[in-house]
Amino acid sequence: MAQGKGLKGKVLIKPRNPSATNKNAKSATVQQRKGRVVKATKNAKLVKHDKLQKKLVAGMTASLEQAMAVKAGAVGKLTIMKEAQEKGKTVKVKRRKY
Repeated sequence: MAQGKGLKGKVLIKPRNPSATNKNAKSATVQQRKGRVVKATKNAKLVKHDKLQKKLVAGMTASLEQAMAVKAGAVGKLTIMKEAQEKGKTVKVKRRKY
């Protein structure tokens, strides 16, 4: 390997402060949160815009969820066995023996 020859002769530089390595070790163990990372805006106009947009999106989401709940409630009782319900029969459920 042409790139690996020079690495054997190089000496790694150690940090002067031993507590600096402890801080790095602690921060390395913390897991990052999943999801998109967005930095907060500093411009007052943009902060106001972001606040308004968040409020509008929350309102749209709430109204959509409410509409879906109303539609789900209008159908009636949800059953797994639709055929048995349509025929008006009671179906005996077979239980597994463990």
